[in-house]
Amino acid sequence: MLIYLEIRPRNNRKLAVAVALACALSSIATEPASAETVTTRLEGGVDHKVDLAPGLSALKPGGDFSIDFLRPQPNDSWVKIPSWLAGTWRSLNALRTFKYDEKSGQTDNSSQIIQKTSREIFGLQQDAAGDIWTLSINPNPTLGQERTLEGSEGTPGQLTAVDSFVISKNEYQLTGADRATITSSAEEIRVDKATNKIVSIETQKIIRKFSLLEDGLVSCLCDQTNFEKDGTPASKQKFVIVSRRIEPFKNQDDLNAIKLKSSFEKFLDKTGQLNLKNGH
Repeated sequence: MLIYLEIRPRNNRKLAVAVALACALSSIATEPASAETVTTRLEGGVDHKVDLAPGLSALKPGGDFSIDFLRPQPNDSWVKIPSWLAGTWRSLNALRTFKYDEKSGQTDNSSQIIQKTSREIFGLQQDAAGDIWTLSINPNPTLGQERTLEGSEGTPGQLTAVDSFVISKNEYQLTGADRATITSSAEEIRVDKATNKIVSIETQKIIRKFSLLEDGLVSCLCDQTNFEKDGTPASKQKFVIVSRRIEPFKNQDDLNAIKLKSSFEKFLDKTGQLNLKNGH
């Protein structure tokens, strides 16, 4: 499958090629699947919600939103990430290549461009050897922005601008010199930009497979499972996303009320790696 997305970076030609490559790679992850197969893969629930941020339990659709609700639980679980993934990244569009709804049993293998941008930071501290580390629970919620056409069947839709905030607990795995997999348990809170009211709250399990296309440019094959409030699976989607690094890595000593430098030093001390303490 070969699909071009219309986006306007500094180098149109290079990114057009990169996006085309990413979409071609998506064919690996979009083999036809029957409802029975997908249902089997969706079995099982999730119980991670209380572990991410104490304020999450107070959030409800229709209520007012505050970023203070998303301050995560303090944690000193640091993991190393590849240097090519470090920095601040911005995705421009998402190509949805697969959707399965658990209630209806319907499968949709058509391709749809989702007009959604997101900004995400990978890497928070660098050690004395030059390696880059991040926390397993992301202390900085990923911010996404989207414009969707909301409307019931048979009635005109209304263009609604929505912010989405994702807080996640992540596992990182380097699968090659230029490939990495991040498996996340996450909560996504979607907020109406005009009213600051919470539109929806979704519990998710997300598997993202990153591939380095060139320095500062990555493709991502994303498998996302959404869950009901009781932890039962609701839907599954697959996406292809291309992201560009917009800021290089820099040490984050304080972020979202967490003292990151102090947390990292405690981790190095606890794991017998104080020789890697950076004096920045």
